[in-house]
Amino acid sequence: MEADKCGTDGYGTKKVCEVLLIDETAYLFVYQYYGMLQNIYRSIMYFCLSLCEKALSEYLETKRLAFPRFYFVSSADLQDILSKGTQPKQICYITLTQSLHLTMSGAPAGSGGTGKTETTKDLGVMVYVFNCSELMDHKSVGNIYKGLAQTRTWGCFDEFYRNSVEVLSMVAVQVKSIQAAIRNKKERFLFPGENITLKHSVGIFITMNPGDAGSTELPENHKALFRPCAMVVPDIELICEITLVAEGFNDTWPLARKCITLYTLWSCFPNRQVSRR
Repeated sequence: MEADKCGTDGYGTKKVCEVLLIDETAYLFVYQYYGMLQNIYRSIMYFCLSLCEKALSEYLETKRLAFPRFYFVSSADLQDILSKGTQPKQICYITLTQSLHLTMSGAPAGSGGTGKTETTKDLGVMVYVFNCSELMDHKSVGNIYKGLAQTRTWGCFDEFYRNSVEVLSMVAVQVKSIQAAIRNKKERFLFPGENITLKHSVGIFITMNPGDAGSTELPENHKALFRPCAMVVPDIELICEITLVAEGFNDTWPLARKCITLYTLWSCFPNRQVSRR
C-alpha cells in the first residue's frame, strides 16, 4: 500500500520504494533529498528565467537608445514591432499612423525600391504623389499644401531632399502652421499669406533616399515636424534559411539559395495562365 503511494513515474520507481520502506532512515533521507532536488531545479529555472528577462530588457534598451521614440512604447508593443522586422510595410504602417495620431507628418526613408511611396499610397484613401525637384519654389509647394488642407486628402512628396534649402525653410513654416491648427482643432486658420478652411484628416508625407547622389539632410526644424521611418530591403535568403531550419530541414543554406532563385525567376516572368493554375 505504501509503495503504491510512491507512484510509478519512472522505470522501477515502485520497486525502489518497496526497498526503501524496509529502512525508515533511508526512506527519510531519499525523501528529503528528493525535496532538495526539487528546490534546486526550481531555483535553477527561476535563475535562467531571470537571465532571459535581463537579456531581453538589455536588448530592448539598445533599441530604445538607437530609436528614442521607442521609449514611448511598452515592452510588449516593442517586441511586436521588432518581431515584424522582416515586414517593413507593417512597420511603416505603424509609424505613419502613430505620426498622424501625434499630429505630425511621416518621412519614410530608404534606398530605391523599398516601397516608401507605395506604402504611403496603400495607407491612405486619396493620396497625391508629387515628384520634387530644384525647380519647385515655396509658392508652388504652398499652393499644394493649401489644396490638401481644404480637401482632406493626403500628399506624398517624393524625393523631398531635392528641394533647395531656401524652399525647405519656408516649407517648415507652412507645415508647422497646418499641424498647429489641427492640434488646436481649428476650422479655419491663418496659412502664411491667407486665411483658409481646414479639414483635420489632411496628411503630409515625404520620402527620402539617404544613399542617393546629391541628397541633403533635412534641417533640424523639419526633423521636429516629420517622424522618420527607415525602410530597408529584407535579407530574403537569410529569412528563407531560418524558416527552413525552423521546419527541420538540413543543409538549409544551398536549399535557401535554390528557393530564392526559383521565386525570383517566378516573380520576374509572371504568366497569367500559369498564375491561374
